Amino acid sequence: MKKYILIIIIAIFAIQSLSAQQADSANLQTIRTQANLISGNTRDVLTNFFQLAVNDLTGDDKRFRFSSNLFAIRLKANDELNIDSNYVRNRFWRNTNVDFDVRLNNDFKFDGAAFGVKHAIVNQRDYTISKDLAFIYRLKTNGLTDMNDSLSAYIDDALSNGIIDRPTFDALNIELNSFLKDPVRRFGTYSSTFQAIAKQAIPFKLDDDFNYYQARKSFYDELIQAYKNKLLWTIGAEAVTNNNGLFTAALLQTQATSGILKVSKHSNIEFDVLARLEMTQDITTVKDNDLRQLFSAAGYLNYVIRTFEQQPIFEIKAGSTYQKIMQGNFVDIPNEQFTLDGGIRIRVTKSIWVPLTFRYDLENANLFGYLSLKSNFDWLGALMKN
Repeated sequence: MKKYILIIIIAIFAIQSLSAQQADSANLQTIRTQANLISGNTRDVLTNFFQLAVNDLTGDDKRFRFSSNLFAIRLKANDELNIDSNYVRNRFWRNTNVDFDVRLNNDFKFDGAAFGVKHAIVNQRDYTISKDLAFIYRLKTNGLTDMNDSLSAYIDDALSNGIIDRPTFDALNIELNSFLKDPVRRFGTYSSTFQAIAKQAIPFKLDDDFNYYQARKSFYDELIQAYKNKLLWTIGAEAVTNNNGLFTAALLQTQATSGILKVSKHSNIEFDVLARLEMTQDITTVKDNDLRQLFSAAGYLNYVIRTFEQQPIFEIKAGSTYQKIMQGNFVDIPNEQFTLDGGIRIRVTKSIWVPLTFRYDLENANLFGYLSLKSNFDWLGALMKN
């Protein structure tokens, strides 16, 4: 058993490595960055790329699951979809996932499969197409834009009025360009002439450590930070087969996640709620050929810890699940059940997560643990070879 688990883990790392070796793509860097900042919990609700997961590695019902974004699949066939106008028009495809799930028994033999589709009916987290982002950013950076205009106009007027000569004018414009675009250089390192002009042209005090580029970037980062807390709501359906390939169950599910509290710049809390209806029909016997229905609902809080680059690296999740048999009988499942659920999720690499889930049965005082492995790998590899 351990040998098979090791092979699966190595395979996932190999896929991740092949993806990471591809060259970068400037016109899609914003999309890639946005995906890298969302939490692992959000990726499970709706993935932007491809996701490969091995669930319950140590249990009796192991699941090997592949999820894909429909836009990612289309992009493989048509790289012109990465153009901004095409990207915006493909909202439906970007908000839709398809899933393929293979179930294995304890001996790693095929025990069934599932095919699913999921669509985000509300996705406010995709800032790459937000209509409000550019407008809000302009409002927040109006003061910096005015600073730029005032400095440029002051230098032009100084030349026109004979206060400075042409060589000084050219030198000041070089410094002005550096002042506006250099992400490292601080205000106190510029010439005394440029500093004196800046203090005359700008109506507020500039500290020696001030950096114009970083000031604009901080405004943008604050806006992006807010998008991590916006609502993502999906609906989905899934068809399940047994080990003979016969369809035996159908699943309907809706799930929503949203931030509820901004703890700090490098962490946040999000809620996660879902409702699920499972309908099964045992066609192996005529006697038990009636439709059976199992309803479950769950609610969680997920605490996300981020790096200084705002990438999530560790998550703690806690909540409860309610389960009730609406019709028929399910083997080894009580008619009604409450469980306390929790788990941790550790980011091993940029794309690989290790989730460990715990479930406590309140009535029978049983504790269950589920170890999984998930890899979110890039769907842009084919576009980046050149």
